[in-house]
Amino acid sequence: MEFRGYRADDFEAMFALDEACFAPEFRFSRAMMRRFAEAKKARVVIAEEDGLAGFCVVHVERVAGGCVGYVVTLDVAASFRRSGLATELMRRVEALVTRRCLLTA
Repeated sequence: MEFRGYRADDFEAMFALDEACFAPEFRFSRAMMRRFAEAKKARVVIAEEDGLAGFCVVHVERVAGGCVGYVVTLDVAASFRRSGLATELMRRVEALVTRRCLLTA
């Protein structure tokens, strides 16, 4: 499994995976997903293994007394569920948020 940050050419695969993961009433529109993934405050971790295995989008914001990260979405392809991938994605975005908060402190 390879992990990396977001690239604009990831968007279509991310959008397709989000559609596969969530019922229509819980899915983001194409425009919203792009806005979330490409926002200045976004941190995205992509997991790949012969294509997109999963991803997590977090937004980092300054608040009184510090900095917080909000999970926007966490998506894992059906064939990778129950393998620990969601836990690893969360661990990695948490590290990104921590670094971001330390750098802007």
